[in-house]
Amino acid sequence: MAALYDDVVVGAGSSGAVLAARLSEDPARRVLLLEAGPDYATVEATPHDLRDSTWISVVRHDWGFKADAMKGREIEYPRGKVTGGSSAVNATIALRGVPEDYDEWARLGNSEWTWSRVLPYFRKLEDDQDEGGPLHGCGGPIPVRRWKASELLPLQQACLDAGRALGFAAVTDHNHPEATGIGPWPMNQRDGLRVSTAIGYLLPARQRRNLTIRADCLVNRVILEGQHQPHLHHDRRARGRLDARGIATLALTRVGTDVSLARIPTHTTPDRSAARTPARSGGRP
Repeated sequence: MAALYDDVVVGAGSSGAVLAARLSEDPARRVLLLEAGPDYATVEATPHDLRDSTWISVVRHDWGFKADAMKGREIEYPRGKVTGGSSAVNATIALRGVPEDYDEWARLGNSEWTWSRVLPYFRKLEDDQDEGGPLHGCGGPIPVRRWKASELLPLQQACLDAGRALGFAAVTDHNHPEATGIGPWPMNQRDGLRVSTAIGYLLPARQRRNLTIRADCLVNRVILEGQHQPHLHHDRRARGRLDARGIATLALTRVGTDVSLARIPTHTTPDRSAARTPARSGGRP
């Protein structure tokens, strides 16, 4: 018999880990989080390449994707394959987009992603150690800091000095909408520890009885059947099927979401209402 959940989140990456943590705040919801890569339940159990904020892990916990940068030129396309996703393997650069980009998305039809709407969530997720005011948050699950002058290596200081000598303005906060110039970038790390969404969001939620996390579980199909719940077929040692009583959320990589959606059968039952079955991709923190 297939297991039944209120919410099934596919992909425990930068957004999926957040969604599962937020959804499971409601004890009445039964939430399942699926991850194709491994899961490390504690900071101590997390391998060094994921803990060390100075280390970019592109081998042990990577999908191994390739991309065509241009005709005849193939490049690596690093994507994290682990709980926390790419937030667990990247260079800990906690840099936001510029307001104009978000407002353009809204003009193109995604009205929930205007700068004024996403800014409160940026503030909510962060615990900025250096900056305050209306643009920054305090007490959130993701610490944000910048290198202090006393921490810079000689090469870093030389780059800053050279940039300023060339006329670039000194910037202390690259997340300010009007920032332009040179200066240390914001980082999601604390005392050398890379604080991914797996550590910042998922770790405090792991003791909830209504949250189940399954690692090494690759979803290969999402099936919509009439007005019934979505079914997810996966590979995890033995093949299995999982049912979502309410919503199945695809929070995979840009590549993974497209692949899973491409595997949705065009019609599984005569009931044409399948198109109205809730299946969503991504989400806010």
